[in-house]
Amino acid sequence: LHENARRILLIILLALLPVALLLAWILTRQTGDRSGGRPKPALLFKRRKIVIPVILIVVAAGISLGLRYQHQSRLEHALQVTLPGIRENMLQVNEYDGIQNWKVFEKARELKKVLRDHPEFHQLLHDISVDINISTDPQEAAIYARSYGGPDTTWTFLGESPLEGVALPRGLSQIRLEKPGFETTYDLVYTSYTWPAEFEPRHYRLHRPEEIPESMVFAPGFTGDWFKTGTVPQKTAGDFWVDRYEVSNLQYKSFVDAGGYEDASYWIYPFVEDKDTLTWNDAMARFLDQTGQPGPANWIMGECPEGQEGYPVNGISWFEAAAYARFMNKDLPTVYHWSYLSELLASPELVKHGNFESNTLAPVGSYNNMTRFGTYDLPGNLSEWNFNARENYRAILGGNYREPAYFYNDIYHISPWTRSDRIGFRCMRYINDTLKQELTAPDPDPIRDFSVSKPVSDEVFEVYKSRYTYEKADLNPRVDVRVDSTDWILESVFVDVPYEDLPLQILVYLPKNSDPPYQTVIFWPWIDVLYLDALEDVTMGSELDFLMKSGRAFV
Repeated sequence: LHENARRILLIILLALLPVALLLAWILTRQTGDRSGGRPKPALLFKRRKIVIPVILIVVAAGISLGLRYQHQSRLEHALQVTLPGIRENMLQVNEYDGIQNWKVFEKARELKKVLRDHPEFHQLLHDISVDINISTDPQEAAIYARSYGGPDTTWTFLGESPLEGVALPRGLSQIRLEKPGFETTYDLVYTSYTWPAEFEPRHYRLHRPEEIPESMVFAPGFTGDWFKTGTVPQKTAGDFWVDRYEVSNLQYKSFVDAGGYEDASYWIYPFVEDKDTLTWNDAMARFLDQTGQPGPANWIMGECPEGQEGYPVNGISWFEAAAYARFMNKDLPTVYHWSYLSELLASPELVKHGNFESNTLAPVGSYNNMTRFGTYDLPGNLSEWNFNARENYRAILGGNYREPAYFYNDIYHISPWTRSDRIGFRCMRYINDTLKQELTAPDPDPIRDFSVSKPVSDEVFEVYKSRYTYEKADLNPRVDVRVDSTDWILESVFVDVPYEDLPLQILVYLPKNSDPPYQTVIFWPWIDVLYLDALEDVTMGSELDFLMKSGRAFV
């Protein structure tokens, strides 16, 4: 019981004391001896009159002391065990986490019942949570939140808008806004553990279903900064609509069937290739399917592969994507819009739920990887064409099913003529296009041509080389674990290093179909390894197992 409950119980018992005295007097009142009519001694009456209240007082005091002792024990346990345990758990939570952050937060909320008045608890709550402020138009929308990517689909009710000063765990969370007669709105909330900045108040405009373009979601305007759009130049954009998913084969077929490849009005951008500009007829001659019909490169006779109507369209150039967007009275998103939607600071958590390195394209919406405002499939599945140009190249973002997860937020500029099975697109629609010209302007920075780079001088090279010098010592190698697989043997080897007390772990894959000495491939992993807990968590991907099957060692 809480300390307040102990006090209330004590007050009730004390309030009953006069009643107990009255009952004691009535029960012990001398009315005469039945046998002789003689009254009982007054002392006996007084003793009985006092005994019951005394017992009640003793019981009340005992209960009060017991409850006080229980409360004090719980208080000490909370301060000395539970609270430090939560802080220890907090240290184990990755700042991008979308599941463990909620578990720590829930433990802290339980602790609030005991430590609500203690400064240590308030400091803990400040470290693991952030107070959010949300308003809506119209008001009185119900607002819910839950963990990101967890198996539990239970939503926690936060309150109705306007919402002020409501605690939400740091890390990554999903929120949902509902109001009868309006379309449900979704979004992400991300705040860092290491950068405990205040939450920027948010305002959401709710829309009735008939106001929303088909398969699109509303995104409010923004002014870019490091937290919203990362390293791209800071631009201001107005409100816009954006496709919830990547464009599917079925959707793209409406463009093909409507004669989109025969109508020049949809193809408004110059067909520039290197220093040449192709005619519309010459360009259309390149945009054919496997049977020479107009359409994506992997279609047959103007039809998508059987059973893949719900898959995202691919094998289309940037020009084809832009033409479809114009056909739909839409545009391709700029790198600023796309980066804003991607919640890039939470990328290490988001990419866990994307389709990377699977070697298998998935149907639209197969992955539970929601990004800003209820968009899906930005992380992986297909890389997506963006509008912006850099010289004669166009931007792609998102990574795809055959690439590592670190491709998610990296902008790559490739030939707009590329018709790859790894590239698709989604569309957006400007609500106010007064800023469109600035947002779609080409990137003025030239692409560096490493083929014309000149070697540094010998003196500069020696300086570079000196950065890699180290004290040579005995490595003392030892095999810790040996795993026998079908095509290779994996050895976990530890060696001593001169720059640290802890040994260095090396994973060595030895082929079974050849004899030493082996041709050896040294694997340099991508940036994802910075967020892994152990070397064993580094995955080679199925694209690399051919190295061991070919008789080479892999380190």
